[in-house]
Amino acid sequence: MSERPADGQASSPSTVPGEERDRRLNRAIRPLLVQYVLAFTGYLSLTPVLAVLVHNTLRESFPVSPTGGIDVLAQDGERRDIGAYAEKLSALKGVARVDSPTGTYQDGQLVQPPTAANATRAVSGTGYLTVWPVPTIEDISVESQDLVKRVRAVEEPPSSSVRVGGQAAMLVDSRSVIGELLPYALLFIVLVTLVMIFLMTGSLVLPFLAVVLNALSLTAMFGAAVWVFQEGHLSGLLGFTATGFIETSLPVLMFCLTFGLSMDYSLFILSRIKENYDRHGDHREAVRSGIAQTGGVITAAAVLLTIVMVAIGTSQITLTKMLGLGVALAILVDATLVRCLLVPALMAIFGRAIWWAPKSLQRFRIREEATQPSAPGGGGDEGTSLVSASDSKRGGGDG
Repeated sequence: MSERPADGQASSPSTVPGEERDRRLNRAIRPLLVQYVLAFTGYLSLTPVLAVLVHNTLRESFPVSPTGGIDVLAQDGERRDIGAYAEKLSALKGVARVDSPTGTYQDGQLVQPPTAANATRAVSGTGYLTVWPVPTIEDISVESQDLVKRVRAVEEPPSSSVRVGGQAAMLVDSRSVIGELLPYALLFIVLVTLVMIFLMTGSLVLPFLAVVLNALSLTAMFGAAVWVFQEGHLSGLLGFTATGFIETSLPVLMFCLTFGLSMDYSLFILSRIKENYDRHGDHREAVRSGIAQTGGVITAAAVLLTIVMVAIGTSQITLTKMLGLGVALAILVDATLVRCLLVPALMAIFGRAIWWAPKSLQRFRIREEATQPSAPGGGGDEGTSLVSASDSKRGGGDG
């Protein structure tokens, strides 16, 4: 049988009080947590910074080693024709040199005969050329995109098809595709938004007002993005290096995210205002009570989303920083200036005219059924009324 420990002797670990166990556990775990957090945050902050330092050092200290080459594939071309094509490319403005299967070219002339490395640039009738820009041209910049267009404008070798690639060329192609399809996407989004708001409110004026007000938040976000991340203002304070351009896909993502959040806030307010207006038909009172009833919810939601987006904006990656801070600014503008000031002001200025719609279209409005009990002692059953107080003031019914 085990003996019971005498008084004054240290108790076993199983008999250590709960607070003492927690204290010992915290002392053991805290250093591990601190080391993990420091290592993780250090990795996130140093990795992109080191990459930028290496790139800047190569660009400034080693001008003979340009970066951001443009890849060119010449398929089914004769060796002589590929050499003539490489000469033309090397004579373009902004080109430092051209490496091809027939040698290295500079300023329209062959400066180095083909070597063993050049021989590997011709495989199965396809010639691989690399157009190296001058060191002053960034890998991804407006100048590099212009250079891609000049390369593509050069006449192709006889009986050969040429394809141009590389990072700058991918950006040019992406911008072309997005620019071609973007108007149709925007038109679809706006039309669906107008139709849905009309079905909810029964007004032809409110949908257009909501879209215009949403556009104000978007213009504030994109204006700040260009001023800060493209032109480089506040780059030192925010800790990034401006490149003079914005990646094409990022504004599209920012638009979709911001437009959805902004329209969400708009529907919160308009639905409550419409509900109050249908209840008593007093336009000014409906606007006042609708703003008062939804103000707290919208403000709380905006604050939470802003905190999340600002946290994302603390990233050392410029694209992530732009996404987080840009959307955070749009949320603040939309929840304060637009929803709390412009919406009630404009609705008060328009007055009851803001609910206008042709009688032929009023039938398509989505109506909520309001149950009205029969009068006490009456012989009728409980019924439902589909006519709101606002409709009664307008003459009742759909006409």
